[in-house]
Amino acid sequence: RSLWRLPPASFCSASGWKESRHFHLDGRLGCVTRHRLSGFHSFRTAVADEWVIRGEVEYAVRVDTLREPCAIAVGAVTPAALVNCDFGWAPGSAGVRREHSWGYVMEEARADGEEAPPSTRAVSLGGSGTDGVKRVDALPDGRPLPSARRGDTFRVRLSPASGRVEITLRGASMVLSLPASDAGQPLALAVGLKYAADSVTLVSAAREEGLPVP
Repeated sequence: RSLWRLPPASFCSASGWKESRHFHLDGRLGCVTRHRLSGFHSFRTAVADEWVIRGEVEYAVRVDTLREPCAIAVGAVTPAALVNCDFGWAPGSAGVRREHSWGYVMEEARADGEEAPPSTRAVSLGGSGTDGVKRVDALPDGRPLPSARRGDTFRVRLSPASGRVEITLRGASMVLSLPASDAGQPLALAVGLKYAADSVTLVSAAREEGLPVP
């Protein structure tokens, strides 16, 4: 199985997204939009056009548009992940063929015209692997995982050597320790969007030294 031909982050000239038939790359730097003609209300995932192969890289991803009922997934994949191999594929989501992917997932369910009570909003953190990741729905201190809204910014720190993905939203830090079998593998930022015209923007990427990725 061939790996995606993406440049490593340490040498990438610009941060953006890998082309996908499920998304529009609108010309605005870093912006990716779920295909506007999509009639399938299921997750599809956009993957950044660079691999983090060493050190740490932190991405800032701004939520520009979320169509109600809101749904978004933010996380990471390795080159072995079968991204978008079936309906509803998103990093951190439950289901078959989700190996080598991890992340934060939020989905709401509501009837048209009705406000969704908290009981219909599912937020979880998890991914594949038996020795490193379990699905959770609360922070270590017992507070519920934060919900994402339009205008929020996710900060995603990828640390391939240590097998660690840290996602920060609204001041809450969520850490995923990857299975030992995936530690040391290249990692790429991945964002799942569910509804037509939902969009995010990759605002910035910074190395562990705090310098912009060249």
